[in-house]
Formats: sequence, structure tokens, C-alpha cells
Amino acid sequence: MKDDVLAAAPPTGVRFEQGTEVARLVNTLAQLYYRIDDDISTLRRSRFIESATGRELDLIGLSVNVYRPDGEADPKFRRRVFAGFAAAQSRTTFEDFARVCLKVLDADPSDVRLTKDWASDLGTIIVRVRSTVLDGSPFTTDTITELLEQAAPMSRRVAIQLTDVATFGDPDRGWGTQFGGDITSD
Repeated sequence: MKDDVLAAAPPTGVRFEQGTEVARLVNTLAQLYYRIDDDISTLRRSRFIESATGRELDLIGLSVNVYRPDGEADPKFRRRVFAGFAAAQSRTTFEDFARVCLKVLDADPSDVRLTKDWASDLGTIIVRVRSTVLDGSPFTTDTITELLEQAAPMSRRVAIQLTDVATFGDPDRGWGTQFGGDITSD
């Protein structure tokens, strides 16, 4: 743009000669245009969760009461903000809760199965998920449960169960061995 401004003749037909006062003023004006263009691009990127960073991402999270824990990096906090927006938009229907699960877990529908336990733990929503999904998550199981409970209907409890595990342990330390099946991780 700067070169275009310097090379173009004004409506009067006068050309800018390098080194003149007018050329320096036009050069300054062109540099300001570049800076304004860059600021506009930065502002545009800051408006969206997908591209916002740092303080701007924090401000987006505040709009749905999601706060950045100390030292949390942008990619992990971005997932937390996505989950916060999904929970805030939830009408607490099954479909909305399922959508929030997929968003929080960043999973495919084939990786998650939702059930409920009306017998032993009244109204608990059980999220059965493959261990690879939890392994790939930046969140702990407790954080995932907390995020999902925000979108659960009527303050229901959420339990995470792994569907494909093989665990080895030490019974003396309070955990044992399981091959396959489900393990409730809460």
C-alpha cells in the first residue's frame, strides 16, 4: 500500500519525489495504515474462541464464568471455554448434554455412551468413555466431571466410567487389578 501511495499521483497530477517533505508525510501515513490494518486483524482474531489468545481469551471465558487456573496454557483453557459456552447454551436436554460431553471430551459419538443409574445411585448420569479419549484430554477426570455437571439437568451427578481398561495395581495401597469391563473413576 505504501508503494502504491508513493507511486500514485494525487488528483492534481503532482508526483511525489523521494526525500521531499510530502513524500515523508505520505510514508508516515502509509506506515500508520499498515499498523491499523495489523490492529484490525488482531482484533478480528481476538473475537473468536478459536483464535483468541492470552488476555482476550480470558475475557471471552469471563462471559460464561470460566476462569483460567494459574499457569494454564491457551489450548487447554480454550477447551475449557468451549465447554463453558456449551454448558451455558445447554437447555439441559439429553441432546444438549450429549453435545456438551462431546465438546468437553473432544470425542467422536462412537467413543462415548451415556446411561443413567436409577437403581443404586438415583439419577446419576453415567458417561462411559474409552480410555484413549481420557488419555488425550488435557483435563483430569474430576475437571471433566465438574464441567459436565454444569450442563446436567437438575444438578444431577455425573460419573465417568472407562469402557476398555486393563489396570494393574497394589491391593495393599487400595487399588486392585481389573481386566476389561468398566471401572468407575470417580
